[in-house]
Amino acid sequence: MCQKQKECSFNPDSATFLCGCPFGYSRTSAGVCIPLLAPPFNGDCADLQRRYHLAGSGLYSLQDWSCSKPENCTFPAYCEMKLLGGGW
Repeated sequence: MCQKQKECSFNPDSATFLCGCPFGYSRTSAGVCIPLLAPPFNGDCADLQRRYHLAGSGLYSLQDWSCSKPENCTFPAYCEMKLLGGGW
């Protein structure tokens, strides 16, 4: 159980739950810790890999950066996350 000033969060880098996020990370509204320098939306597989280092290959929902509200313009894409460094 976390203290009131720190909310429970999930760190995808270590696949663990913790109170708050590590230095250099911020907590999303979904409770996931992401790097502060991560892009705001997953526009491609490389963005996903930067946010979620342990993400496996598979089908993901990506956002169209050219859309005025990328969160409303999603499309499915298969991302290879292991072969040749992944992120494509």
